[in-house]
Amino acid sequence: MTSAFSVEGMNSFLGSRGEGIFSLLITEPYSRRSPIFAPEFLGNAWPVVDYIVRLRGASRSVAPYFFVQVKTTSRGYTRSGRLRASISAREMRGLVANPVPTYVVGVDQSAIAAYVTSANGERNQGLASLPADFPLNRVTQEALWDEVNTFWKSVAPASFISRFSDPARRNG
Repeated sequence: MTSAFSVEGMNSFLGSRGEGIFSLLITEPYSRRSPIFAPEFLGNAWPVVDYIVRLRGASRSVAPYFFVQVKTTSRGYTRSGRLRASISAREMRGLVANPVPTYVVGVDQSAIAAYVTSANGERNQGLASLPADFPLNRVTQEALWDEVNTFWKSVAPASFISRFSDPARRNG
């Protein structure tokens, strides 16, 4: 049994709080009528990815989305301004293996702030701290939405026809 004062209990609390902060900040509508992202927590369903986040307001046949791994800390920042949250090499390799936009979001639970870092093509090694260059604010939200939407525009619509398709509905 995990007590509320154990290390495991505190890590679980910290992780849950960070996930809540991420969800709050990614859905902040600012002066818009509604949020531009719809996050869905995956729980333990995926070993490395915490969220699938869909873009709202994108008109296309493929619903644009991206993956997020949330890393939370209460330890503040390094002298160089990086968030004292880490990601292991195994986790980074798991994120990089996804062929869609994938990000690590570092959350400073004390300041209720979050920072976005791309996992795609960056590295196959872990990070001892996370950059705090892209705070999850209105500007970053809009840039993130544009980046992910642009990615999905470049992906050709699938012409995949499954062998398990209904024979009566197959074209050709």
